[in-house]
Amino acid sequence: MRALAVVPRYRTTPAVEGDIKSSSPGDASRGADDPRRQKEARRLQAKQSEWALIARNEFAPRASGAVNTARSPLALVKFRSPAAYRLQIRSHSCDIWFPKAITPLLGSGFTYMVDLVPQSPALALSLDAASLLQVGQEDGDIRLLATGVKLYGEALRYLRGEIALRPSHENDGAVAAILNLQICDFFTSLSCHSTWQAHADGLSSLMQTRPARDMPIGLRHLMDAEFHLFLFWHGLLARKRIDLLQPLDASALNSIAVRVPELLEECDVWLATGSIPEGLLNNLSGRLQAIEGELTTWAANWNRDIRDPPYSLVPASKLPYLTKTAANETWELLFDFKTLENAIDHVVCTAALMSIRQARMDTNALTSYNPSARRGLEEIHASGRTMSKITECADSLCMSLPFLCKPEHGKYGVVISAGPLCLATKWYMSRHSRRSAAKKLDWCRQAAQCIRGSGIQTIDIANKS
Repeated sequence: MRALAVVPRYRTTPAVEGDIKSSSPGDASRGADDPRRQKEARRLQAKQSEWALIARNEFAPRASGAVNTARSPLALVKFRSPAAYRLQIRSHSCDIWFPKAITPLLGSGFTYMVDLVPQSPALALSLDAASLLQVGQEDGDIRLLATGVKLYGEALRYLRGEIALRPSHENDGAVAAILNLQICDFFTSLSCHSTWQAHADGLSSLMQTRPARDMPIGLRHLMDAEFHLFLFWHGLLARKRIDLLQPLDASALNSIAVRVPELLEECDVWLATGSIPEGLLNNLSGRLQAIEGELTTWAANWNRDIRDPPYSLVPASKLPYLTKTAANETWELLFDFKTLENAIDHVVCTAALMSIRQARMDTNALTSYNPSARRGLEEIHASGRTMSKITECADSLCMSLPFLCKPEHGKYGVVISAGPLCLATKWYMSRHSRRSAAKKLDWCRQAAQCIRGSGIQTIDIANKS
């Protein structure tokens, strides 16, 4: 693979640099028998995360379908090849990107991705590009960054060929490669951030022709990560329907949230005309109200167990992440979730509710220009109440971001925070709440600055699509 041509120039990570000094096979065998080296190797292996152990299977021959996560005490001592350098960088990249605690769905999806590498050059190159960009950015190594940018372009070229030559049901490697390229797009070291949304559109087109019954479970879990990282936020921000996830995901929340962008797109069509027949307006308003009811019902059931709630409200000083100044200048309390999955569910539900309520407010405003509809005082008051509910949703999104950006959640949590931050910032900048939201807007700008300082791009607020 072309990536190997440049791998010997990679700088090893500090944790394993001392284990790769000799290039002769004799030195390797002597090192394997040295008790001190064995002890050091066991210490280093104990520090490796489960994500790094899964990544190691890309480089280890094994029977098809078997996943080896055993900790071999001599593995690092015996490595004397370019593949060893790639493994070390891949492992370091996994520790930077993934949450510290492995989750079943995310672990299953990543394991499936690793198993696909031998079948897809585009996937192998995209993994190399993501690893190099991430480690190079973290360590400030311009050689790794330059090589990562080069491999990103190579992965795109191979991806086009795989999509053109293979039927959709044999393109699981291409799906995984697109996910990796979208991750690359969010690194500040890459200057093509806006292409993550183009990749989302391409992935949607690629998956539309594939029957849901042919989906391996690993691919379903991979698409679950894609939904939370990119597709859902692309649908809300671009206000475009998401076609591929309705038959894929069994989650009750995701099956509701995936329908929201389609309704937003339909509302935009009528808003562009400036008027809507009363019958159609009633139908559209009824559908918006129905999906809002589904979301609020899900949220009530999700938070029903008062003995073991999915979150608690804690003083802002307990979550000192994301902003340089004290968060309690803006928020007295922040959400502290039981798990990262709870936090993701909360922001997905809240963002969907916020978008639906904005759409209801905008469509109701059409009645003032519609001769066949009457806009009374009660409707005006209802609009004011809706604005207050939208502001509550925006506040809730902001109060969730410090938890998502905790160091233990890796860059995975930081990338997920970009979508909620963009939605909240847009609302605070809107004509409806600009006067009362100056302090909140300032907090959002500080949060965006901190996210970019961590090496992750924020979403351009002025760019709808």
